[in-house]
Amino acid sequence: MTSISNNPSLLTQDMDGEVVILEVESGRYFSMDPVGSRIWNLLAELGDTDRVVEQMSSEYAVDKATLRRDIDDLVGRLAQAGLLTVNVAGA
Repeated sequence: MTSISNNPSLLTQDMDGEVVILEVESGRYFSMDPVGSRIWNLLAELGDTDRVVEQMSSEYAVDKATLRRDIDDLVGRLAQAGLLTVNVAGA
């Protein structure tokens, strides 16, 4: 299981199904399309990638392996940008 927490210096706004994020310390803006926004919101709500994969698989017609890969890729990019902290259980 991988638990996720948001950077506390973020301001987020949902705008017509898309999330816009301001990283306050750097002044950088980020935006996500509707699917990325859904993942972002589920990560904030559920707190771990396993639960997000389960929820998303019930909402979208995609196999779990593809979904897992896509979510892990997005989480990695968000963590690299400093928007998320990733904690892998057992690591």
